[in-house]
Amino acid sequence: MSDWETSYKSGVKMMKIGVLLTCTCIGAIIGIPLILIGLSKMDEPVEQENLDTNSNASHTSSITTVKSNNKQENTREETDAWEGWFDQENESKNLTLDLSINYIDGEGQKTQRKITTKRFNKQMILAHCHLRNANRTFHFARIKNATDVETGEIYPDLYQTMTTLYEQSLEYAYNQFAEKYSTHLKILFFLGKADGALRAKERAFIFDFCAHVLNDERFTIEYSTEMLKNIEHVTLYRFKTLSNALDRTDEHTPFFLEIAQKLVESDKKVSDSEKEALDYLFNPKKSNKATKGEIEQTDRMQGHNA
Repeated sequence: MSDWETSYKSGVKMMKIGVLLTCTCIGAIIGIPLILIGLSKMDEPVEQENLDTNSNASHTSSITTVKSNNKQENTREETDAWEGWFDQENESKNLTLDLSINYIDGEGQKTQRKITTKRFNKQMILAHCHLRNANRTFHFARIKNATDVETGEIYPDLYQTMTTLYEQSLEYAYNQFAEKYSTHLKILFFLGKADGALRAKERAFIFDFCAHVLNDERFTIEYSTEMLKNIEHVTLYRFKTLSNALDRTDEHTPFFLEIAQKLVESDKKVSDSEKEALDYLFNPKKSNKATKGEIEQTDRMQGHNA
């Protein structure tokens, strides 16, 4: 039983006794004071209870305010300053690297994070941030320290390190190859699709040529299949121009011509268009070379239809 209940019941008893005593003249002298004392006992605990209730409400309100302030502070800490869009077209390069970095964002907030890089250019990195569990951009100039999570190596010049690692990657090796042998690749791609479709066995021949030149065990047929999606599909006009421009003195051209013939002859039935294209590749007719204007017009039409 609470103190309030005890005091209240005591006050009620005293009032009852006071009422009974007031029935006689002598008892009234004693009864009336008892009634007043009983009333006071009933009122005082109520006031104290109200004070306790108000105190508890005030304490609860204070806790709620503190929690609210803490929540706002945590929300602020979990929100990063806007660092700008990552420009995919600005000479960006693919590179996967697990790093631990100390970073100062545009608002001066300092954080230590683990990131897994995806792409980078001269200004910034696009990476998965493990602290926020989301993609974030990080400016090289705002990265104060960078450590390789796997090796523990510290990179004082992170951009230069990432550039060096990229130049050791398969993507870089393939891009260098594709730029130098773009004519060879476009011709093979044209021959492969001369009958309307590029089938698995025809892709395998193109892979053989790429693997022969690259001489890199990291280069797989799966990787080759992805790269073929980026090769331009040319018209017959363009094919003839490329055949005329082919560097036949290159050390890999003889193997390329061998692959081209195997690619076409791999079909059970060689179509007239395939046979005509292969004949032209081995015996280019300089006089039939398309004019520069015709080539440019064809390229414009291809770009419009793409």
